[in-house]
This record gives sequence, C-alpha cells and structure tokens, in this order.
Amino acid sequence: MESVSGTPYYMAPEVFQHHYGLQSDLWSLGVLLYTLVCGYLPFQADSEAVLQRKVLKGDYHFNHDEFGAISEECKDLISKMLVVDPKKRITGQQALHHPWFQLHANATGESESTVRISRNVLNRLRSFKGESTFKQAAMNLLVKTATEQEVRALKITF
Repeated sequence: MESVSGTPYYMAPEVFQHHYGLQSDLWSLGVLLYTLVCGYLPFQADSEAVLQRKVLKGDYHFNHDEFGAISEECKDLISKMLVVDPKKRITGQQALHHPWFQLHANATGESESTVRISRNVLNRLRSFKGESTFKQAAMNLLVKTATEQEVRALKITF
C-alpha cells in the first residue's frame, strides 16, 4: 500500500513513509494494547510533525505508574509490536503464540489470570480525548481485517 490513511497516533513508521503492508497493523495493535493497559497513548505530541518524529524513532516508554501493575509478558509483547523496522516486528502468528496470550488463553470467569484494570486507567479511557478517533481506528482495523460476510453480520447486529 502506498496511500496514507488513518489516525497518526496509531500509524506505523512505514505508513508515514508511504510504503507499508500487513506488519503496520501489528504496530497499530501494539498502540491499542499500550493504551488499553495504561490509559495513555504511547506516542504523544502537540503537533503532527513532532508525533511523526517520535513514531519514526519508536520513542515511547513504560514509565507511567500504571505499568508497575502490568506483567512483564504484556510489556514484552508491546515492545515486540512497537518495533520501528517492520521486518523485525513480531508477526500476527508470533503474537498469538506470545507468552502473554498463552497466560490468558485458558482464563475463564474469575480466576488468578483474570486481569483487573485500575479505576484510574478506566477513568482515563472513558475521558480519552481521542475517543472518537480511538473508535474510528478500532473500526477501521476491524473493517480491514474482517471478511465481507463478517462486516455484513456486524452491520446487522449493530
């Protein structure tokens, strides 16, 4: 693909360079996972130019207090998804077999592996200033990865 579309906060570095493929979706999923577990975007800036520079450098951190309660497996998965070089970035198949998913694959109902989200993270997600952007990005990702039949079923459902 060579056209730029989407929200800059979720765009992979290669999207800014107008040459990208499926691996850019793993980057976007990494941004979503980061945001869901701590309530902050990994790349924040006052302007799109500064944001783009941060994304191109992969300039993010796990310094937010909320990451103290996040497992090393989750942080490792995020780190492997937010790799600037798409050739070195984890693939979808590798991500599904990552230890973080394996830890939670058999979680049913209330158990030790049930993830609890702090009230602060929930409040930040509720007041997330990019809420409509977040929803658009999630829907965009869903539409890109779903089959036509799945999209039709979702339209009927919702």
